[in-house]
Amino acid sequence: MAADLTPPVPRQAYGEAADGRDGVYVALRGGYNSLDDSVYNFNNVTAPVAFTTKATTSYRSGYAYSGALGYDFGEFTPGFGSRIEVEVGQFSNKVRGQTLSTSLGTATSFSGNQVSGTTNATTGLVNYYVDALLGPFKPFATLGLGVTSVNFSNHLAAGNSLINSTRVSWAWSGGGGIGYDITDNITLEAAYRYLELRDVQVTSAAGTNSKINLRNQQATLGVRVRF
Repeated sequence: MAADLTPPVPRQAYGEAADGRDGVYVALRGGYNSLDDSVYNFNNVTAPVAFTTKATTSYRSGYAYSGALGYDFGEFTPGFGSRIEVEVGQFSNKVRGQTLSTSLGTATSFSGNQVSGTTNATTGLVNYYVDALLGPFKPFATLGLGVTSVNFSNHLAAGNSLINSTRVSWAWSGGGGIGYDITDNITLEAAYRYLELRDVQVTSAAGTNSKINLRNQQATLGVRVRF
């Protein structure tokens, strides 16, 4: 009986992409963001409203953008791949309104040209991704953890300063989206992300300290290029 001389097919190693596309990539992303209201404390400030103890700030929609350097580990189990990346991004939102609550139980709102200011955040995240490998379409889910620098820039109401400070804190994110391979090395993506900036210390113009959480939602388009 003749021996079978067919060479064995080598087993795919863990982390090796079936299509050979594992490796380093860079990504650029940009789009829309929405920032939830922020609430911080005062200590019976007299202007622009007497006995103010709390300020609630609402924001206009703004922009978000980021750049990332990552590594694609390829297919770790049939039909699914994983990636990890370091991302630096920024979002910015202008103040839309201020509501000042007092120790007397009253509240006064300011808007339009009565208010000004911007809240900006620069965030560095380490993101982990799981991709579903469906041909050129690759839906994904992601979680991220990192640090952030938040700048409350010249928040004013009726010409009176409410807050103007910068603080460093920590952040986490979660989201998902879908990628589409237009070539072997270039992927377009559309994504949604929830980003929460935790325990941000805020010092009001009156010197009162608060710790707040800023909740941000982003919808972005992006491109990834593999090397």
